[in-house]
Formats: sequence, structure tokens, C-alpha cells
Amino acid sequence: MANRQADRAIQRKRPGRRAATAGLETEHAAMRCRYANGATAIGRMRHRQNARRHDGRRTTR
Repeated sequence: MANRQADRAIQRKRPGRRAATAGLETEHAAMRCRYANGATAIGRMRHRQNARRHDGRRTTR
């Protein structure tokens, strides 16, 4: 899972979560971590949106 996310970050030319934490925009990276964990309401909403989007595809696999 982690390496797939890193690949996606490389494709986007954007540092991954761990690299961003090591870099300058630390607090922004921390916010993204909290989004990903679903700690914030926005993160939870985002998770629910993704789940709804992939719902039809999940049954076939």
C-alpha cells in the first residue's frame, strides 16, 4: 500500500506523506496525515466519497 502511494506521488511530482513530513511544509503534511486517517470531518467525508465511487466496482472483483 505504502509503495503504491509513493508511486502515485512520484507520478504527480509531489512528495509523499513521509517525504513531505521530512521537508518544509511539515504542518501541511500533518494535516494531510490527519485527512488520510479520517481524524477530521473532511477526511471522513473524503473516505465516504471514495467508497461510494468504487462501490459498483467492488462487487465484481
